[in-house]
Formats: sequence, C-alpha cells, structure tokens
Amino acid sequence: MTTIKISKNVSLDLTLNEQTSTTGRPIRLSGIAKNLQIAEKWVNKSFKNHWIYTFKYLDAYDEFVSFEFDYNDKFVGICRI
Repeated sequence: MTTIKISKNVSLDLTLNEQTSTTGRPIRLSGIAKNLQIAEKWVNKSFKNHWIYTFKYLDAYDEFVSFEFDYNDKFVGICRI
C-alpha cells in the first residue's frame, strides 16, 4: 500500500515527500507502527494487524497526527499526539 485513504476525498501518500493536509498545512510521513493493543487476526490465509501511520506537521516543532487502519486497511480513527 502506497497511499492511505482517510475519507472519500482525502488520501495521503506513504512517502517521505512533503504533502498538504486538508487544513493547508505541510505534513510528512514520520512513522508506521503496529497497534500492539489489538491482537493479530487471521485474514485471507495470513495474519493481519491494525496499523498506525503518523505524520509530522512541518510548520510546528512537535505536532503530529496519527491515523489508525484495521485488518482490511479501512480507516478506524484519528488522534493528535
């Protein structure tokens, strides 16, 4: 997967290139992690996990936003760190 789809009109690339958020702020992928609070699940003959994609706002020193996706790569929720 090279792109995550947050809503019908919003998607973000999983590259290190600068992008623009829906609020017009510059962001960049900062990290990808498994959600270890949710157990793996057997889906289509392999184990699947929930994944968290974290983006850094480039116009702020320490502001991040994270998006969680489920076993089927569907958007679960958003959180600010």
